[in-house]
Amino acid sequence: MNQLILIDEHTAAAAATKIREHVVHARGQGWQTGGAFALNDGWRNEYEITRNGQRDLLTFDLRPTLNHVSELELTLATLTLPLSVPANETRTSRERIEPIDIKQRINMLRGMYSTSGAEIFLLDSTHIQQVATSHGLTVPDDAVGILTNDNTLAFNADQALVFRPGAPNFIYTPSGTVLCGPTFIHALEYGYYRLVCNFAGKIDNLTEEDILQHARDLKQWFIAPRVQRPNNQTPPKFCQDVKMTLDFMRDFGRGTPLISLLDKIRKKNSFFGRFFGA
Repeated sequence: MNQLILIDEHTAAAAATKIREHVVHARGQGWQTGGAFALNDGWRNEYEITRNGQRDLLTFDLRPTLNHVSELELTLATLTLPLSVPANETRTSRERIEPIDIKQRINMLRGMYSTSGAEIFLLDSTHIQQVATSHGLTVPDDAVGILTNDNTLAFNADQALVFRPGAPNFIYTPSGTVLCGPTFIHALEYGYYRLVCNFAGKIDNLTEEDILQHARDLKQWFIAPRVQRPNNQTPPKFCQDVKMTLDFMRDFGRGTPLISLLDKIRKKNSFFGRFFGA
């Protein structure tokens, strides 16, 4: 399917509708949507899709449309459209989602990154909008979360019960990442994945070395914090140990590409302490 689809429309809404038609058609053929990337290189939208272990991309060339509408208009239309599911789409999910304590999960993540410079919040919709605006990121009111380019990760408490089958896990734009679902737990997992991407300086396609370096960095920041520890508190012990940090990264990144990378690392290096000084 990996093809470049030309979108030649005179309004952002018409372009977004045309894109959606192709995405819905792919879903009808058994493909599931993953992440979405708005205006890559300033002219194309990309949507990750998977089916039976096969990964592919739906890529849309928006250059003809950009002759008639602004990048901002097109980005906004792209952000908003995938969040709503048409009535004729099946509202079921075969994926088993384990219940978790959202606040506890976010507090653990906040503790793990307390000396990294990242800021992690659980906020209501109004405050999500305020954070987004302060970072130059425009998001829909029903976004499940956002990640800014300077590593502010904020989750929308008002969307704790969201169930949005068919929505992409996230939409990346040059201004930041919008977390879409399809559930709040998916947003937690992909919010973490995108945070690791930010620290690695990559839009996507992390490598095993990126993961290992991030675990080493977290250990280093435990010793020599990038920012002052809140209230002089000691970060959780898992930051002191690379092997344990990798285990926690695996737990936070369930359901994301982090899992396959971490499994490869485990397979190659069964004795973590020998290789990484854990």
